[in-house]
Amino acid sequence: MGRFGSIKFQIGQLITDSEIREYGESRAELKNEARESLMNERQELEANAAAEGRELTAEERAETAKTSENVNARVGITSYGTMDTYANTWRAFATWAREELAVKDIRCLGAEHAKAYLEQRIDQGISKVTVN
Repeated sequence: MGRFGSIKFQIGQLITDSEIREYGESRAELKNEARESLMNERQELEANAAAEGRELTAEERAETAKTSENVNARVGITSYGTMDTYANTWRAFATWAREELAVKDIRCLGAEHAKAYLEQRIDQGISKVTVN
């Protein structure tokens, strides 16, 4: 199927090559570990800042806040069903990119492409809840 392979193959490679899969792990335990990791990073940043005689920057505070966004960003996918749902979404995005932008290698896709895809999906009537 050409130089870059099929979309299904590329998505499979993306999943295989990443550290996103954590099947069989307890999501609750992984989230607790993520919270602890964020807390440790915050304490280390605070100690370094104090040694430098300064306060933490807003960016440093935001990056180490124990928000659901920061916690979930550190937790992989523990459910086969969730992985299937995400893979289907990624395939739809990659298909759109191939058809609309002539991008055949998904490694070339970035945030600007995802934004354009989501904007088009919103224009097509996809619900905001689905987009989120």
